Amino acid sequence: MIDVAGAAGAAEADLQRIARDSGYWPFRHCYEDGLRRDQDLSGNVSLTLDISSTGNVERSMVMASTLSDRIVVACLAREARQLSFSGIDTGATAATEITLGAGDEPVSICLPVARARELQQALRTGWPAAEACYAKARAANPDLGGRVEVLFRVSGATTTEVSRWGPGAGDSELGACVVEAYRAARLALPYNGHERRFVYALHFETDPTQPSPSQ
Repeated sequence: MIDVAGAAGAAEADLQRIARDSGYWPFRHCYEDGLRRDQDLSGNVSLTLDISSTGNVERSMVMASTLSDRIVVACLAREARQLSFSGIDTGATAATEITLGAGDEPVSICLPVARARELQQALRTGWPAAEACYAKARAANPDLGGRVEVLFRVSGATTTEVSRWGPGAGDSELGACVVEAYRAARLALPYNGHERRFVYALHFETDPTQPSPSQ
């Protein structure tokens, strides 16, 4: 549920209508990603949106949150900047309340692979290079963020394939850079014996209280 209160000359009813028409699906993707980590995740996030005279959201600030997942909160703040209030003729500051709660249809989650904790520790050696990929991509697109999935194929203790899996964050250069980062990483993966395949998911977001690289 999305509730918007308008200010500074903008009609509250117009803000509410536009936000609900365009804002549900992007926020849902943020929430579903959090549900993969915690099936009981729910709560409210309060944002303040600075809307320009052309209807673009210039800034979104998190004012309060009852969500325990900081990645979801950052994702919501980023997606809020993609809203367009093109029907608003004058600039506005809008207080926005987003309520998240699981519906009747469960979100599918992947079963963990064998020795998942050891595997995760090994894969974390590639995280600094992946962070560098995100910083470079975000310099060109300050609002970039989201999920990137990397497919690994391991035979014994040898990594035989590292490739992109799924559409992810929608930025091909970021995905390609992350794949190359993990190809180059020295991964002591805890597997022996027959070949295994698995997908490693990374979610890139920035602190919504920090300025973007262009600011």
